[in-house]
Amino acid sequence: MKLVKKEKLHTILKSLTIYSFQLDHNSSIVPQELQQDVKKPSTIFHPLPYSHFLSFLCHYHRHDIKSCLQSLQQLGHVEMVISNNHMFVSRPDSINSVIMCGIAHQFLGDLHTARRAFKDAAGIDIYNETSAVSRLFSLIRYYQALRLHD
Repeated sequence: MKLVKKEKLHTILKSLTIYSFQLDHNSSIVPQELQQDVKKPSTIFHPLPYSHFLSFLCHYHRHDIKSCLQSLQQLGHVEMVISNNHMFVSRPDSINSVIMCGIAHQFLGDLHTARRAFKDAAGIDIYNETSAVSRLFSLIRYYQALRLHD
């Protein structure tokens, strides 16, 4: 703590800054669940929600639901902070964070929350650069198909 107190404010802020990163459309570190979101030439992601989403996927594929829910809670917290901070909400990495949250909820069967996330992301994505609209329409078609079977 004593060292931090001696540092200048701009030095501390620089050390706390986390930069977004780009993934190429053919990158091997893009999980299958995000393939349709990574477009040519590249797509921007924020590392914090991306890491929580990867953690969620690892737990999901291992059928560790308790850990899935913990990762989803962390992802949801980050998504909520991003969504409530309107000066960042139009950034592509922010939109992708909302989409990742929607995907995670969809995987766990919380279709209402997933639909809301995709709808929020689609509303932000004015240039239709993400999969938000197509994912939203897929869920709507799914809801319609369920109603037909009832």
